Amino acid sequence: MSDDSIVIFPLCPHCLKHDVAFYLRYYQRGQGKCWICFLICGHCSHGICAEIDESPEYKRNIDHNKFTRVFPEPQSMDAPPCTPQAVAEDFHEAKFNMLHGNIKSACIMAGSAVETACVQFGAINGGLKEKIKTLLKAGIVTQGLADWAQEIRGVRVDAAHQAEREATLTQRDAEDAVLFAEMLFTYLYTLPAKIAERRKSTAKDA
Repeated sequence: MSDDSIVIFPLCPHCLKHDVAFYLRYYQRGQGKCWICFLICGHCSHGICAEIDESPEYKRNIDHNKFTRVFPEPQSMDAPPCTPQAVAEDFHEAKFNMLHGNIKSACIMAGSAVETACVQFGAINGGLKEKIKTLLKAGIVTQGLADWAQEIRGVRVDAAHQAEREATLTQRDAEDAVLFAEMLFTYLYTLPAKIAERRKSTAKDA
């Protein structure tokens, strides 16, 4: 085994650095053709375990695609499919901050992403609460989503005025805010696109 063996992974699950070099530190034969490897991130020095179907011995550079399993798996920070860029960028920033423990920034950006989505669907006037009510009246969101939206609105306001309101935000608050945003965008953008795609496919087969 060589400590010089390098694997470039698209994302470190610990520090979230993109296109980062991992260094092979240990490997052993697993079941069948499987080899179990332990690698260290060159940026944060945290480790991952990975499986590969060929011996990594004497290999200077290893293609990360050759690894069949990696633990822990990196969390995707992408917005749900078909989410417009302006909304997706705010969502990405919200999730990035959530995973890094930047609670206040995560809550604010999740709220910003939701508000941008509301505007795109015609809810222009008022604050986030009023925008959500507008979408509910128009039949764009369900009552359940509208009720849930009040929770993210409260988190976002607390984050923006934390000193004045003496609010204590938690990691759970950030996770709830990002989860709501993800579910809302799935409902607003991903599901309609999937339905339209399915209808188009059905029409061609008819």
